[in-house]
Amino acid sequence: MKALTFQLQDQYQQFPNVEQWDYQGFSEQYGIDLYIIDEENVIQYSNVQQDIGLNFNLCCKTLASLLNERRAKGSFYVEGFDVEQATGAIKSYSYMGTPDQKYIIQLGFSWNDNPLFKQFNFLDTITRLKQSDSSILDMNVLNLGGLAYGKSEDQYKLDQKGREAFQYTLNTGEDSLYEGTWDNQDATFLYSLYISEEDLGASQTKVIELIYSKQMLQLKLDQYKKTFSFQILLILLVTTILSLLLSRWLAKPIHLAFHDTLTSLGNRAYFEEYIQSKFTNSGRAFTLIMIDVDNFKLVNDNHGHDFGDKLLQSAANLMKDAVLDDELVFRLGGDEFIIVIPNNNFERAEELAKYLLVSFQEQIATKYEFQFPISLSIGISTSSNNEQDVDSLMQKADQALYTSKKQGKNTYSY
Repeated sequence: MKALTFQLQDQYQQFPNVEQWDYQGFSEQYGIDLYIIDEENVIQYSNVQQDIGLNFNLCCKTLASLLNERRAKGSFYVEGFDVEQATGAIKSYSYMGTPDQKYIIQLGFSWNDNPLFKQFNFLDTITRLKQSDSSILDMNVLNLGGLAYGKSEDQYKLDQKGREAFQYTLNTGEDSLYEGTWDNQDATFLYSLYISEEDLGASQTKVIELIYSKQMLQLKLDQYKKTFSFQILLILLVTTILSLLLSRWLAKPIHLAFHDTLTSLGNRAYFEEYIQSKFTNSGRAFTLIMIDVDNFKLVNDNHGHDFGDKLLQSAANLMKDAVLDDELVFRLGGDEFIIVIPNNNFERAEELAKYLLVSFQEQIATKYEFQFPISLSIGISTSSNNEQDVDSLMQKADQALYTSKKQGKNTYSY
């Protein structure tokens, strides 16, 4: 999404008349929806016809505030799992303001037809829970605007009491509860805050809405009244449902979307969001350590890809064991890794690079009798407080890595 956004930014510089862009052709080519949001936070152009004219200032004030901030900064932002307002479809969205701050270029990728999401679809789990427990009338996962994942506006909308309870939980982080009716039944509405740490951007914050029948719950309570008090059973019921839904089914697909399946390290999408949220937006300095496995292609060619995968897993484990608690390792792709240190401490980066070079030889390379050497090449770049261009720092780290390879590999450069 980031690469396509920058491609569209270049197109905007050359052809700023966005009215004449081929939105349908773009969507068909890349499988991603394209939206142009103007200064009034209205979607003016898109391949999604039903969303044209949507005014975020009227429907979604929290998002509108974020859009104003993002338009002014001009940086790239990505949200993990969010909701398409008209249909309830689950999507990932990205946002970036044009240099003249006239528009925001928004992209939307739908997860609904994605095989990975279908395998771990938490909406299916909600359906099964409702079918298996007669006291549960409905359950919804709500985004920042109070929209329900998987439901259109026609299917679901918070009423005034629900909106107030939802907003209270969103603002305070505390559970809220009120008595009301659902489908002509007396019901209790419970709202709980959920922060999905594996998710990206503002979509990390969600609210779980649980609607249960007082009558059916009371019948269950009567069955267990000899053993449990009302309070204990209610807590167990709610906690069990939320834990099952959130920890087992909501976190897993998000984790898989932003982590490398071979090494369990964060992938490139997670790396970009991590840098954006932790450093670029806050102006904090940081250090990049870019790492390649030397002669990795020869390993695959001579010993097979299964062996190459095991080598990458060993290298990833070595890096994970070497970093401190506030340092993170990512696999960008292939045999390329990157470590982020949350300051511009070159001494720490140099210490870590030296350790990895020696430990890789002692713990990994010496175990195999290759006819060619395997080792690591490392490139280091550090930012200053006024230099937050991630692409520039990545390029510098890559240049330093290339210098290490020219110098004979198995070394580091800065």
